[in-house]
Amino acid sequence: MKLPLSLPAFFRSISLTLLSALFPSLLAAAPKAAAPDLTVPGATATIDKESWKWTYNLGPTGMRGWIYHAWSVTAEQDATTGFAPYQILVTTVADKTPAAGVLATDDVILGASAGSGAVPLFPGDARKSLGTAIGAAEAGKGILKLKRWRAGVTSEVAITLPVLGAYSDTAPYACPKSAKIMANAAKSIQQKVLKTGWGGADGSGAISALALLATGNPEYLPMLQAYARLLAPKDLDLERRGVDAWNCYNSIFLAEYYMLTHDAEVFHGLSEYVIYAAKHTSMFGTAGHGFSTVAPPGGWQTGGTHGSISWYGPVNQAGLAAQLTIVLGKKAGVKHPEIDPAIARAANFFGYYVNRGSIPYGEHQPYYGEHQLQGQSRTYYDHCSNGKDGLAAVMFSNMGDKPLQTEYFTRMSVAGFKGEQYGHTGQGFSYLWTTLGAAMGGPQAAAQYLKQVRWDRDMRRRSDGSFVYEGGEQWAPGMGKDYWDDSYSYWGNPTAYYLLHAALPMKKLCITGKHVTPANQLSPKAVDDAVWAAEFTGRCATYAKEQLIAALGDWDPIVRFNAATELSVRPDGPSLIPMLITMAENPASANQREAACTAL
Repeated sequence: MKLPLSLPAFFRSISLTLLSALFPSLLAAAPKAAAPDLTVPGATATIDKESWKWTYNLGPTGMRGWIYHAWSVTAEQDATTGFAPYQILVTTVADKTPAAGVLATDDVILGASAGSGAVPLFPGDARKSLGTAIGAAEAGKGILKLKRWRAGVTSEVAITLPVLGAYSDTAPYACPKSAKIMANAAKSIQQKVLKTGWGGADGSGAISALALLATGNPEYLPMLQAYARLLAPKDLDLERRGVDAWNCYNSIFLAEYYMLTHDAEVFHGLSEYVIYAAKHTSMFGTAGHGFSTVAPPGGWQTGGTHGSISWYGPVNQAGLAAQLTIVLGKKAGVKHPEIDPAIARAANFFGYYVNRGSIPYGEHQPYYGEHQLQGQSRTYYDHCSNGKDGLAAVMFSNMGDKPLQTEYFTRMSVAGFKGEQYGHTGQGFSYLWTTLGAAMGGPQAAAQYLKQVRWDRDMRRRSDGSFVYEGGEQWAPGMGKDYWDDSYSYWGNPTAYYLLHAALPMKKLCITGKHVTPANQLSPKAVDDAVWAAEFTGRCATYAKEQLIAALGDWDPIVRFNAATELSVRPDGPSLIPMLITMAENPASANQREAACTAL
């Protein structure tokens, strides 16, 4: 059959409503989770006490709240709170915030609106609906109206949020609201560092330093200079002292800082990190929590310093940071015979995953984000690499001569907006790197990514401009004891993640797109295709057979795996075997051959 020129256009041309009516058997049969009605007397007593620990920040309102959440009962990875009845139980209200004196603990929020007229009930996911209403209020007069249930009485109340304006269509580029968010977040980090310090030299503090550096604001240079010189003393000797791969966040900062300031005081320390990483990554281009400690064939004397990673093995989340250190170190002018071979090994190892899937945990097969739903035996696949695809996009983009790899991982990053809330041990790196990876595709790619998650960012942002971390092992809400509690975090200050994203338009750093040009950014069609690919997992059960067959040749391996699996579980699947065998022998399309074999 002749494949359509534009799969997204082809799919959107068919109404999902019509498909649902004509092919009801194609709809996913996942069990529907039911949230408790929090307005019913005694409802809260039926909820597992462990669940009460997990709450969400409710944006700049001054509140945190409990929202019923469930995983995994939906193929949509960003819909873990999308269960009726759509309600939010207020668990804490901070003094001197917009909600103080208006909302109280144990109130139930049933709806939100920034418009005129009566406040409607939440039409769907309360978390997304409130985030959207917050954005609308900040774009208007700051008035956020809430439908409040309190002790059996439902009424409408209003709180006043600071007016920030609306997001521009190209936000964060050419967006006054994003500029205000950047300024407020930067001030928050500055104040926290002045009060409690950077947080040590393990690498986590360097993320905050990178974020302040990305703003281009000279006000922060004195504190950044002091921190850079602390991390890079003139007598630093890493061959004697050693270092682990996570510490390479320090050298990512040092490289970016040196390229902006040319501060000669830190060049020796930067070189120590870069050369150590280049000399001690494994023979395969990987690193683990540490570096290569198992001797190569022939031993250290004859085999050199590039052995393999000891018992636990490679950890690509850390290894990519080490490799990015080498790439940025070379850009900063560090020279050593080990640097180019180290970059080549990294390009070879991580480049292997192009067109195969996402970057996996270690030296493993490609990661497909596979998961099953409760009550189903079939497998779904998602873009949820916990930031590793984004980090790979940044690394390959800054190599400067890897356009194929850069484009692939950038597209996978753009397609990762639904899966950024999923990840092993937590999602801090996902929140940090996935957006930055998308930005390697240029302003339109970054803007389209962030457009999909505006509601989420407005929910995470507090009234002082800081942001919270929400996540846990695989997936979870947050666990703040009160509105200002920062004890529950991932690694470093979460405000730094989102400050880096707001600072993208400044293009001050390599990791924020300093070297991205119109010649190496994604086309509008590639961006649209990536956004469509993100939505494919949750919609593939509604697509007609012909659409799924067309998707077997898609650029995105996650789309191909979902299409193949969906075809294989359809009642008419066996009738497709002759056609699939023909596709599996098609010399013109490797993508189609792979997907046909998967379906078979």
